[in-house]
Amino acid sequence: MIPLTKIFKTPQIRELDSQSIRNQRIRSIDLMERAASEAFKRIISYASSYDTPFLVIAGMGNNGGDGLAIARMLFEKGYSVSVIQIAHSSTFSEDCQTNKKRLHDKIPYTFIQEEKQLDELLNNLRNSIIIDALLGSGLSRPIEKDTLLGKTILKINTLRNYNLVISIDIASGLSADMNFSTSIAIQPHYTLSFELPKLAFLFPENEAFVGKWEIVPIQLSQEVIQELPTSYFYFTQESANFWKVSRPKFSHKGTYGHVLIWGGSYGKIGATVLAARAALHSGAGLVTVYVPKCGYEIVQTSVPQSMCLVDENNYFLTDIPEIEYFDAIVAGMGMDTQEISALALKKLLMSRPKNLVLDADALNLIAKHQFHTLLPTNSVLTPHLKEFERLFGKTHSDKERLEVLMHQAIQLNVRIVLKGAHTAVAYPDGRVIFNSTGSPAMATAGSGDVLSGIIGAKLADKRFQDVPENVSFAVFLHGLAGQKSASKYGEDYVTALQIIKGLSNL
Repeated sequence: MIPLTKIFKTPQIRELDSQSIRNQRIRSIDLMERAASEAFKRIISYASSYDTPFLVIAGMGNNGGDGLAIARMLFEKGYSVSVIQIAHSSTFSEDCQTNKKRLHDKIPYTFIQEEKQLDELLNNLRNSIIIDALLGSGLSRPIEKDTLLGKTILKINTLRNYNLVISIDIASGLSADMNFSTSIAIQPHYTLSFELPKLAFLFPENEAFVGKWEIVPIQLSQEVIQELPTSYFYFTQESANFWKVSRPKFSHKGTYGHVLIWGGSYGKIGATVLAARAALHSGAGLVTVYVPKCGYEIVQTSVPQSMCLVDENNYFLTDIPEIEYFDAIVAGMGMDTQEISALALKKLLMSRPKNLVLDADALNLIAKHQFHTLLPTNSVLTPHLKEFERLFGKTHSDKERLEVLMHQAIQLNVRIVLKGAHTAVAYPDGRVIFNSTGSPAMATAGSGDVLSGIIGAKLADKRFQDVPENVSFAVFLHGLAGQKSASKYGEDYVTALQIIKGLSNL
């Protein structure tokens, strides 16, 4: 079984906490202490010296209790720390009250009930580390800007240019489940998430409210994590290790599959070259490229390891080869959207090929001619945001787009790779697997062609053809190669060819 990190919604997070407390026979205050201790270890790594001042801004719930415990730990280790607690509720949670009592009396502490007190304490704050422990993942409604809580959050955000801001578990004001559009929330430099990622971390509209995030393990019950159901997963290096197996001694080219790259048009043959190179560098045993006649010399000289078939048309695709010889087909890159090419694509779809990957202009043609119902079962669609919009219509939020993504994968019985910073792969069984690798350097021409070639190679590999997560593994490799190239060349200087080179020795 492939190990995938689960992503839970708020009710399941609560259930995980409560069942972990029961199974491990500990008190909730002891779990809070454990979580605070692990967060404390990460927090002090951001301090330049013992002279770095810390300010913990705590709420009155359990997230505030985490913050108060962290403040105590900072003080006990010799750091300069002060605490302000915001009166946003009529009562403290029991564990927050306990940690309030545990605060050392030498720690400067202020309970703030009005904006004036807030301004007096924060106006001149510079070169400090602000610990955001106002609100946790259980937030059920947006913050109102005219409340003390809203004013506190907005004030902290004005200070982030002069101070380092770290949110505990989740930025205060951000909806973990994306149940509402966030308008007022802390904008941290770092978020320390307990045990597992939050769904909200993975979407563009929340970028300012997440910063760089990392997981802080707090030893919640792994048995409970395995038992609790979810539709959302995170693909990590641990997941990728499933594919780390040696090639059998007596294997041959056929073992690793024959990939067909079907695409290209006059002036756009390079897209097929990139896909073919990516497939070969990802382990495909054989690659054949099918292009218009104008691409023959280009393919033969640019990818001599591949074979080349040509269409009868000089400039555009008008036909398909005999598809039964191929273990995977990657179609669409650079093919243009001519009507004659639309007919060729329809012929390809109606031939019901196995392991079909559809990219670029193939997706545009499907959208234009409404070929959705012709898609072979378990095909792989690889749209970027605009292509996704053309295929399935406009959406008004990341949450709505996620819902459409899941629905369409189920309805069409296909796998949809929605490309982005955390590329999401939706499966026909209702799962969505988000990717953990990648770099802004990959926002470069041809990067998508490379991804499609990698997916084709992994689908063709006969050792793993029955593993549907092959698609997520390919996405992971693509992102890892991009990271490697960005590290070597710098984010502004990476090209698609360098991403392909980055596939070596991953």
